[in-house]
Amino acid sequence: MKFIRKNEEDTVSITSAAPKYNIERLLGRELTDIEYEDFVLERHGFTRNDVKIMPSDWVPPSDRTYRGAWDIENSKEGIKVDMPKAREIQKKELRKLRAPLLAKLDIEYQMADEVGDTAKKASIAQQKKALRDVTDDISISNASTVDELKKAVPLVLKGATKGN
Repeated sequence: MKFIRKNEEDTVSITSAAPKYNIERLLGRELTDIEYEDFVLERHGFTRNDVKIMPSDWVPPSDRTYRGAWDIENSKEGIKVDMPKAREIQKKELRKLRAPLLAKLDIEYQMADEVGDTAKKASIAQQKKALRDVTDDISISNASTVDELKKAVPLVLKGATKGN
């Protein structure tokens, strides 16, 4: 048996219970399924309202890309991805990818400024604007699935992503 619940950080926690036969051996008696669940819930300090009880063979999603966006509300599978939260996680990752590129362009801009190359400065300013705008890319807001969201990496960052 596994429990999934929202924790204090508003993320999903997964707890695996000891097998029923181990608890029965510990207690020295057989338990009904309800007694077993109640015992495990009490041991972990949970109530039935705190958790979703999943079968022991239930497997959480293997893709943890948007784990911070996992939710358990209204999900028959146990866990679903909250797409608005996942979009924010994607934007945060894009910001991480663009940071070194912006830093490099800052240096190039200063060098162009030192020699008075206004054309180069204008070109760099456009590149920096494109990088600052990556989080506004329409593919992020239009993504309705995790797979679509993973692919929502603006062209200006394609070379900065792993595996591309």
